[in-house]
Amino acid sequence: MDIQWDENDNYLNEYNSNWRSSQTCLLLYLICRQLGINAWFVNAFTVVDTRMQCNLWDMIPDRCWLIPKDENMVSWLFDEDVTQWAHEGNLFDWLNTENDAVKKYIRPCKAHPNLLGHQKIAECIAKEISHRKNPMNA
Repeated sequence: MDIQWDENDNYLNEYNSNWRSSQTCLLLYLICRQLGINAWFVNAFTVVDTRMQCNLWDMIPDRCWLIPKDENMVSWLFDEDVTQWAHEGNLFDWLNTENDAVKKYIRPCKAHPNLLGHQKIAECIAKEISHRKNPMNA
């Protein structure tokens, strides 16, 4: 599969990223719905930025989000004060603090969860899925 990526800095911005993410997620949702597969979504480092007014996000039912779409796994599990990596976020500042959560769930990796961090994320996802009804039948 050839992944589309703009190398032109004029197109690398939060609006374009949000638009492309919404297109990709909506396409995945529609494919899953067509095939009778449960579609589950979760934000790892970013959030769905509702200020961007992208209506494609609204086409994915809220029941398909394992955590609220305006939250992310880093703040949900590791540190509630972390917002996101976007220019208004503080993820990179948080990664540089070397606080206990960074040491426990990120290090020795630079900006991604380590094995324990991945395990905690997987456990959260499994727990959330186990509490959900089949959204295809809802």
